[in-house]
Amino acid sequence: MANPKVIPLMTIVRLQVPVADAGRMLVDAAYLQKYLVDFGNEKMEANWERTTRLHHVFQQKMLQHVRCLC
Repeated sequence: MANPKVIPLMTIVRLQVPVADAGRMLVDAAYLQKYLVDFGNEKMEANWERTTRLHHVFQQKMLQHVRCLC
């Protein structure tokens, strides 16, 4: 590719939950694992799926564009 293009993508997957204050835990380990870690992992999986779908659509559109140029 003679002139590559760079396209920045930004997504925000955010989880803000206080779990400690002044060195004292506000929640127990079961809550951390069951709710926060599992919930965070689900959000990351969903983000990965969206990114993968975007990648496939981008590839299809670029392939269509290349075919039109031929």
